[in-house]
Amino acid sequence: MSKSSRDRNFFRKMARRESPIRFLVALADNLEDIAWRPTREEILFERLAHMKVCWDREDDERRRRRAAEIAVVVELDKVWLERERLWEECLAAVQNYYLGEREKEEQAADRRRREKCLKLRKEINRDMVRAEREELIRRAVYRGR
Repeated sequence: MSKSSRDRNFFRKMARRESPIRFLVALADNLEDIAWRPTREEILFERLAHMKVCWDREDDERRRRRAAEIAVVVELDKVWLERERLWEECLAAVQNYYLGEREKEEQAADRRRREKCLKLRKEINRDMVRAEREELIRRAVYRGR
């Protein structure tokens, strides 16, 4: 049962209980015999209903202000997120540049190592050929040019 229907039922029951007029046929012949002034409870309920309306209005206004504050923060966050995205793009570009440069340096180092290995291989081959020639000359098997 919703709160508004509970309030409505409560007020209806209170009105039945406190009202001197139960039915239309029970009205006195003289209407001046009926107590038309509201009872203390009716005045209190009226005040409470008015206070509830004021409180609801204040709550709604407070919620609207809070929603507006949150909307401002969200807009600022959107701007911040956009700047952060641009920063990350720049950072990624710099990182990609340095990774590319590092890869180039590694390739250049590999090329230098390969060239050095080829040079060493040629020297080793020359030394082997010289040592073999000397051995063959020593055995007198080699006849030079």
